[in-house]
Amino acid sequence: TSTALIDDTFWIAPYAGKLIKAYLLAKTGPDETDLFLRVNGTLGSSMLSGGVVDADNNETVYSFNCDQNNTFSAGDVINLYIDITTAPYQTTMTTVWELD
Repeated sequence: TSTALIDDTFWIAPYAGKLIKAYLLAKTGPDETDLFLRVNGTLGSSMLSGGVVDADNNETVYSFNCDQNNTFSAGDVINLYIDITTAPYQTTMTTVWELD
């Protein structure tokens, strides 16, 4: 995709919670990758206190610890925004959420 903002990736949070972790696997790496949470139309700061993940090796699972700017409330419209350096090929991302 040419953009990390895809309209069908927005959803309404049924409970308050936070994003804990994400895992990324790509046929070709997206290189420097950062994660942000958009809440009710406002894009927050990076969720990664350790800085961007250099996901440059092909077919490697990369782990993202989302330990800041990662919370939302029940009823919020949320979206995971992924900032990448290079458009990857055949990519899968799995996320781990904690709900209150």
